[in-house]
Amino acid sequence: MPTFTLTNKAFADLKAIGRYTSEQWGREQLYSQTGDKLKFRL
Repeated sequence: MPTFTLTNKAFADLKAIGRYTSEQWGREQLYSQTGDKLKFRL
C-alpha cells in the first residue's frame, strides 16, 4: 500500500469536510454508508 503525507493545509481541509458531513448527516450514518471503504476516522 503506497504511503503519502498530508500537508497541514490538506489535513485541516479534511477535518473541515468531516465536520461538515457529520453536521449534515450525522456521523453514524456517514460511517454506515461508507462501510469498510473508510480507512481512517477524522
